[in-house]
Amino acid sequence: MKCFNLVAIASLSSLLMLSTTYAQISKPVSNQTTPILANNTLSPESISQLAQAVTVKVSSNNKGGSGVLIGKQAQTYTILTNAHVLVNKGTHSIQTPDGKNHKATIVSRGNSLSGNDLAVLQFQSQENYQVVTFATNSNLSENQEVWAAGFPDDSKELVITNGKISVLSPQPLIGGYQIGYTNEIRQGMSGGTLLNQEGKLIGINGLHNNAILNDTYTYEDGTVPNAEEIQRLKKFSFAVPIQTLAKVAPNLAIIPPEWRNQQQAQKPPVGNTLADKVNNIAQKITVRIDSKNNGNGSGVIVAQQGQTYYVATARHVVENLDSYEIITPDGKRYAVKSENIIKSKETHAALIKFASNERYDIATISIYNRSTFDYINQKPKPFLVFLSGFPAESGKLELNAGYLQIKEEFFGRTDDRSVLKSFLNKGYKLNLSYSNLSLHGTSGGPLLDAMGQVIGINGGPENSPISQSQISFGYGTPSSSIVGLATEVGIKKELFVSTDTPNIKDSEINSLWEHPLFAIKNPSANANVDELFQYANQLWRVRKFSETVDVLEQILKLDKDSYQAHYVLGLILSNEDDRQYEKALDAFDKAISINPYHFQSWKSKSAVLHNLKRYTEALLASDQAINENNEDMSLYVLRSSILLQLKRYPEALEAINQAINIEGLDFNYFIRTYIRYLSKDYAAALADSNQFITLQPDNASAYIVRGQIRIQLKDNKAALADFNQAIKLRPNDVDAYTSRGHLYLNIKDNKAALMQ
Repeated sequence: MKCFNLVAIASLSSLLMLSTTYAQISKPVSNQTTPILANNTLSPESISQLAQAVTVKVSSNNKGGSGVLIGKQAQTYTILTNAHVLVNKGTHSIQTPDGKNHKATIVSRGNSLSGNDLAVLQFQSQENYQVVTFATNSNLSENQEVWAAGFPDDSKELVITNGKISVLSPQPLIGGYQIGYTNEIRQGMSGGTLLNQEGKLIGINGLHNNAILNDTYTYEDGTVPNAEEIQRLKKFSFAVPIQTLAKVAPNLAIIPPEWRNQQQAQKPPVGNTLADKVNNIAQKITVRIDSKNNGNGSGVIVAQQGQTYYVATARHVVENLDSYEIITPDGKRYAVKSENIIKSKETHAALIKFASNERYDIATISIYNRSTFDYINQKPKPFLVFLSGFPAESGKLELNAGYLQIKEEFFGRTDDRSVLKSFLNKGYKLNLSYSNLSLHGTSGGPLLDAMGQVIGINGGPENSPISQSQISFGYGTPSSSIVGLATEVGIKKELFVSTDTPNIKDSEINSLWEHPLFAIKNPSANANVDELFQYANQLWRVRKFSETVDVLEQILKLDKDSYQAHYVLGLILSNEDDRQYEKALDAFDKAISINPYHFQSWKSKSAVLHNLKRYTEALLASDQAINENNEDMSLYVLRSSILLQLKRYPEALEAINQAINIEGLDFNYFIRTYIRYLSKDYAAALADSNQFITLQPDNASAYIVRGQIRIQLKDNKAALADFNQAIKLRPNDVDAYTSRGHLYLNIKDNKAALMQ
């Protein structure tokens, strides 16, 4: 089973275990130095001298890298480096070409994993250092000669390499990398200079060739090059173009006006921003649902037949025998007859009918439910989601933003068997999970994507917040449940269903958090622990992880024995952006020392040890968590994954059987399929893969798995049918074509194999 090895299983389990981890302004400076560079080609010797004069060594705690002097104002020097060179906490220092060390501060920093891998630092010095000149035009071309400079970890001396540009990617890779070149870049040269033949700065080194992880070669928009293109890209080192600095630090005075103007042109006009567009749609389609005895909920108008409108909501909003009213966006009230409430028997969706002569907007529905298996195969970008509804406290329509989660994570966080059963019985086997703040009264409100399309209905907050501050995820039912119920009642053709997916720019996302709708208010100077937890909660929900860490550390200064704060700190430090696993372990250990019965701390510690490949320790921690709570299904999934890594297959099988006994979810059958495959129990593996497909009939990965099992059972015809089905479901899947190619080789059809 070449395409579905332990990496996939590890990815699945770590996503389940660490899912709760989801929980920069520069100072203007002006360059007052006189550039020494002429606008003509320099000799290699002159370029080397220049590189030595402007390239510096950057130290950040125990990490090392390189940087470049880009500006000076009075005694303040500005350094440009890679964001990934710097750690979130600790001190930063710059070693200038004269060997002197200077304490530096970060003034602006991008995101190496999702945005642009650049960071700006400043330090004070009375010395006179040379600064580099920017290549202000973008006249780059393949075969253009370039020089790269930096300080490798294995050398105390500056290394300068010569090469040529080989790739100019039309769209940036993750981190903003676009310039590919033949120069050798060694560990430690990240953040160093990339100079053209005029000695001008065209980019910042950051990615050496043959990066181990294929995820490195993913475009910023989440798409992935084909296998052949990835192999081509791996041949070259990559730099972030210098023009990208305008995105990371737009206020730097040294940025050429044309770069700043280009960035301003890319910003949506006031009143027409992403937030405004989604909010305008939400205002027109969201309704309030009042009850006489059970408070209020929310809903969304999804269809119209003549003068009859249909509102989708969560089933529990209209579950009780009560008197209900719908309040439409124009403020009019419509009484709801009990016979006009239609509840799904399979999911948590409900439809309400009301009659009106007024004209109301109808929502557009988009079907989307992100799965762990999509994550393993595609590595999509974080998916923005907006929750619209009427919180009971204010009674006014509110919109808040967050990020959609992997749907399997929802079950991974539900740590009580009875609660899990309750969720499933209420129709949440098909579910959405998201970081949006789900307040009482917003249940039933629409979940919107960045195009304002309805992707689901809000159900409410999860059952186990960290504290009264509700540091937990929201859960909901996907839009497919609305479509299914509409089909049952014969109004599917009245729905507006779209297949369009959002394609938003990083600039739109960055501006989102500055919009008045979503701006996070700072707490007062004398805020108490609960108020600080509330603030951390808001920061965490929009993935401002480093700021969240700052607040949690502030909480611990007020209450050093707060095991909850240590626990949440560990979750944040181990998130997919930072991955500060050792610090996370320390935080979990502190939480455990304060409260040794807190199984969530043991569970998260085990997951981090799993990611560090310290499997024996991870197993001990998972067993301790199970001792404290033997009804958490995800703990058995984690234990099974650890035992898989240790190649203790019988015990791994026993652990996943225990998970299935709690609930036979699709990913549990996926794991058991793999265990039985490794144990060469192919008949049993086939039975489990059949069950997996029954639960996920449109999952291409499921057919690839079953096809590979059938090859072992010598059923090549059926295996070919499975690979064909996988390709039909996901036409660009490399694994599917590779598997089919191996099958053709096995049956001696070399021509067909070559075509794959």
